[in-house]
Amino acid sequence: MKAIDLKKIFPIQAIEKEFLIAGNGDITAGWEIMLPEIFSLGIEGYNNLYENMVHAFQKLPSNTVVHIMSCYYLGKYDKKKEVKSFCINENQKAYLGRPVLHHTSKIFVTFTNKTLNKITAEKNTVVKMWDYLSHQPFKNVDQTISQALTYQELFHSSLESNELIKVKKIDQEGLKSTLWDYWNISFDTPVTYHPGKDLPPYSVEKGFLRIGGKFVGIVSMINQGEYVFNTKKHRSINTEIINPEVKV
Repeated sequence: MKAIDLKKIFPIQAIEKEFLIAGNGDITAGWEIMLPEIFSLGIEGYNNLYENMVHAFQKLPSNTVVHIMSCYYLGKYDKKKEVKSFCINENQKAYLGRPVLHHTSKIFVTFTNKTLNKITAEKNTVVKMWDYLSHQPFKNVDQTISQALTYQELFHSSLESNELIKVKKIDQEGLKSTLWDYWNISFDTPVTYHPGKDLPPYSVEKGFLRIGGKFVGIVSMINQGEYVFNTKKHRSINTEIINPEVKV
């Protein structure tokens, strides 16, 4: 497969007021989220976490798309700090240089725009491979952001009230860097984006997605939800939350 220049099919036309602006009128906000340490919660704690997250998602309007991105990568323990505790110092020496598993998690909320029908077929990436970065077909940016801000603030407030997690809104510069790391597959070496960087070409070779000099395997899990929870009764709202198909 011939390598594709992402600029020709890139869907993000701009980053404004801490939102990713897509050419079809969808806008996306992001949050960094720190989840509880593994094994730190019991059944009651996990149920509380679940209910608090459902409560936050209920603040969002219909047709909102929520994407949770978790990244895992190997590194080495190198956080040695001199403290007065003999035990802590000895533990640090024991772990120094050992491999550790790093984890980052982000939540992205996309507010879909009902003005999608204003985008003509000639400006649709699927039909014409329109270059959004150069032509920016969506013009109603300010009004769409204004409508989304209220929902964003309610969602952010609900996340902050959850004592089991820590959240941080991704700002303008953070979105640029996050977008770069996502398309460059550089989660293990996150960078601060600066103008002038070019994304690597994409191609498919021997069943792998090739991004520059990196090869990525893609796994689709279509039945995972059935093995975790088929349905879960939510006590506070008396409705069933049904797990959809999971695709990665």
